[in-house]
Parts: sequence; structure tokens; C-alpha cells
Amino acid sequence: FPCGFLPSSFYEELVTHGILKSLTAPVEGLVEREGSRNFVAPQGISSVVKYYLEQSGAEVSYEQHVTHISLRDGRWEVSRKAGPPEQFDVVILTMPVPQILQLQGDIVNSKFSPQDGRCRI
Repeated sequence: FPCGFLPSSFYEELVTHGILKSLTAPVEGLVEREGSRNFVAPQGISSVVKYYLEQSGAEVSYEQHVTHISLRDGRWEVSRKAGPPEQFDVVILTMPVPQILQLQGDIVNSKFSPQDGRCRI
């Protein structure tokens, strides 16, 4: 992804920790702006999110099959295919948009913008 949308310290931190590497190979059709730098995430773009979640100290659950999300008393109740529902202060969904749209519950009534990928509840 192109540098320029975020402060350079963001990119430097990720490069220092091996999350990002400078893009050195030519990419067909890539139009480079003068002075810009481009990066790749060798372990996948999710490695950026995982890095910052680890830095935050947040308790993270990966590979969960979420089926239902409801807002209950100011907390998110998350139902999974296996196991009882649990409540959380914050829920971050990283699955593709079509899968998010298949979820049941209050997430269905949220305002999702496919243009910018943000979900507002």
C-alpha cells in the first residue's frame, strides 16, 4: 500500500518490526508519485492489524465462526457456531464484507458503507 496516507512513523515502526517491507519489484500498471514509497506486508495485510492488537494488550480470539452480534446493555453479545455467547466492550470483524452482511442481530441494522469499508452502529 502507498505511503502518504499515514504519518511516516507508522510505516517506520512496521518496517522496523518486519511487518512491512519496501516494495522493490516492479508492478505492472502501478503509477508512482514522485517521492512516494510503497510497501508490502509479506505475512499478509492482516499482520498489520495483528501487530497493533498484540501491542495493545487486548485479549484477542482468532478463527471464531461468529453467527450473531447483538447490543445488550451497552456491550456486544457475540454468538458463535460453537460455545455459549460472550459479551465484549469492542468487537472487530476482519472477515470479508459479504460474510459480515450474513451476520444476524444488531449488526444487520447498522449503516455499512462499502465505499470506505466502515461500519457505524
